Amino acid sequence: MSGLVLRKIPNDDNRIYVSEVRAGSPAYKTGILPFDEILTLNKVPIFLYELSDVFKMLRSEEGKEIQLEMRRYQGNDLTNYNDYKVSIFLKKQI
Repeated sequence: MSGLVLRKIPNDDNRIYVSEVRAGSPAYKTGILPFDEILTLNKVPIFLYELSDVFKMLRSEEGKEIQLEMRRYQGNDLTNYNDYKVSIFLKKQI
């Protein structure tokens, strides 16, 4: 419903990244890109969630607003990034 495909990096930090954004989806329209990292979900730090819980929230009910704080890294330099916030309104995909 959000248009996001996510991946968890297999380490102890519980970091979740966008692996794919479906064209035309609510996430696509907000400008989220592959390799962006999710920092918070509805103002709660992402490390407090299991990946399965994040999937459930992003597929919950049509019209529901999901607030995300994201981080976009500049190239391969993990010290160079920009944080941004978006709101996604879930929509059924055809």
